[in-house]
Amino acid sequence: LQAYSSVLSDIWESLKSWSQDKLCTTKLLDLMDILGFPDALDGTVEMIQGAICKFFPDPESVEKRELKITPVQHLQDVRGFEDTVKAIYERLKSNFRRLLCNSHLKQLLD
Repeated sequence: LQAYSSVLSDIWESLKSWSQDKLCTTKLLDLMDILGFPDALDGTVEMIQGAICKFFPDPESVEKRELKITPVQHLQDVRGFEDTVKAIYERLKSNFRRLLCNSHLKQLLD
């Protein structure tokens, strides 16, 4: 098990050192030949290649999506935010008033 872990780590490090574009566009058999790994490790190399290409995508190839908000949605969001701020303000005002009314002046000044 320790030997397998060591081989897995060696393959991972070898593939990580490649550029994302080169690693993700190279065919498995070509990759095996270039790295000099035996055919018995093709499943492991394929699994690591897939993991690197799928879970760590090239930042250049990631598409940025624009958030599209209609004027109606924008107005609803602003009103919702305004309602939330007003509710927080009223709650603070009520709590502060309760604190002042229930406390003795001496306690407040201390």
